[in-house]
Amino acid sequence: FGTASSNYKQIASGEVNEATLKLEWQTPIGKLTSYTGHAKRHFTTYFDFDGTYKDLTFSGANYYEKTTQQAVDLAIDAIDNLDLIVGAFYYHDRYYSPLGNITYGPGMVVTARNVRELKTEAYAFYADATYHLTDTLAIGVGGRYSHDDRDVSQTRFNGAGVPIAPLPYSKDASFSKFTPRATIRYEVADRSNVYASYSKGFRAGSYTSSPIANPALDVAINPEQIDAYEIGFKTAQRMFRFEVSAFYYDYKDLNVSLTVPDPTCPAGAACAPVLIVGNAPKAEIKGVDAQLTVTPVDRLNVTVGGAYLHARYGKFANAIGTGINAATDLNVGGQVQDWTGKQMSRAPDFSGNLNIDYTVPLGDNGDLRVSGNVQYTDSYVISNPSLFGPLAGAALANKQRFRQGSYALVNGEILWTSADEHYWIGLWGKNLTNKSYRLTYNGSGPTFGTYSTKAAPISYGVKAGYKF
Repeated sequence: FGTASSNYKQIASGEVNEATLKLEWQTPIGKLTSYTGHAKRHFTTYFDFDGTYKDLTFSGANYYEKTTQQAVDLAIDAIDNLDLIVGAFYYHDRYYSPLGNITYGPGMVVTARNVRELKTEAYAFYADATYHLTDTLAIGVGGRYSHDDRDVSQTRFNGAGVPIAPLPYSKDASFSKFTPRATIRYEVADRSNVYASYSKGFRAGSYTSSPIANPALDVAINPEQIDAYEIGFKTAQRMFRFEVSAFYYDYKDLNVSLTVPDPTCPAGAACAPVLIVGNAPKAEIKGVDAQLTVTPVDRLNVTVGGAYLHARYGKFANAIGTGINAATDLNVGGQVQDWTGKQMSRAPDFSGNLNIDYTVPLGDNGDLRVSGNVQYTDSYVISNPSLFGPLAGAALANKQRFRQGSYALVNGEILWTSADEHYWIGLWGKNLTNKSYRLTYNGSGPTFGTYSTKAAPISYGVKAGYKF
């Protein structure tokens, strides 16, 4: 991937504490279930974006996030031939950085500090009903009403800790939407059915977590909307299971991550770029997904699966990308590019997998399960769909820069389970061929190069547990 250097120690660490509670009550008309969750997260990052020993810029941040969510649903089974679920959902999230996102200049001198806080409060009501017209034919309808409130506040400071323009401000936005769904399922033979479904999806608009220099430009992005269509076939027989589906997703205002120059960078300073979220006016995904599991002999399972995707942006002539200047070999940030028809991020055209597991019975001593799998991923755009751009020359101008080549991963596990299934201990290994590939790949500012994060190399270990 190249080389990278740093003047100071780089850190990327996180701590997550989560608690969940599930309660169930059996009522005369059905089961009432409550799901409660709370999470606290803390992330620390210190990063040398220029990737050299030259003392240009350094950035650091400590982010905190607190999330609470509550859902209650009632699965009603007291009505003949009808499966009915009704429920409600509540969500609250606070994402903040008390010390702000700090930009350092040469000598680790603070040049700017941006304190930004995001809050989300959302609720939803939903219902889903499936009516069995006959023993082999069922139709379903459902709907969800969602409402989201988003709030953002920001304060900027110079290197001396003095507030600077724009003065502290806050904004808010609200989004509401009703989204329906419909399904039909027909059992063509014993344990075999065909189905079709339509659903409309909605993701509320939001504010970017990156600081904004001009309050007038600090506006929430548009909500993401999708119309999803799917048809498929499923069968589960004694020696095999097979399922295949074809789908089409039509997006409007798809959320897209964009890398742009830091709008709050002090004049004359070298600053790292920032990630913001924007909207792609149109995008579509269409594809086929299939999986076959065969049990040729007792205790042996072989599963093979694959998916073909055609995930492309629609008309997107005003995308903001990170190009490159062939004359200087430096990045060109904030470049207007045409991403129409280009591949969407993290959407390989093809992916496939092969899984094999065999269980050896040990009588009163339990079972020994040996398993292995191979996962293949075709070449794809990682996290930034940018093109090389017009300054890269005609041959590269319309090609996407930040791609990962195709690769395959091999994993394996040996697991012993006690006869009463309470105890288990095992050996595991991941990426056993030590394949090197990227998790992230992006461009820094115009005075810097490109950077990427490598995936974990070969890893292995021991795991053990007890199940009550």
